[in-house]
Amino acid sequence: MERRYLIDENTTPALGDQLRRRQPALEVMSVGDESAPPKGTLDPDILLWIQAHGFTLGNAQSQIHAGPSPSAP
Repeated sequence: MERRYLIDENTTPALGDQLRRRQPALEVMSVGDESAPPKGTLDPDILLWIQAHGFTLGNAQSQIHAGPSPSAP
């Protein structure tokens, strides 16, 4: 399974744009997108969302992985 990314709302949209441009097969969403948590969602709720949906959170400082590993059965 490919890794899926959710870009934090406080991160420049260019990060998601660059990921999509360089790796078109990646699933990349940003907080505030139609199927993603809305802007203003609290961090604990974002972490619950990425865990439930198998996403990795991308932000300007680091990446926090809260979902299952792509190699997990």
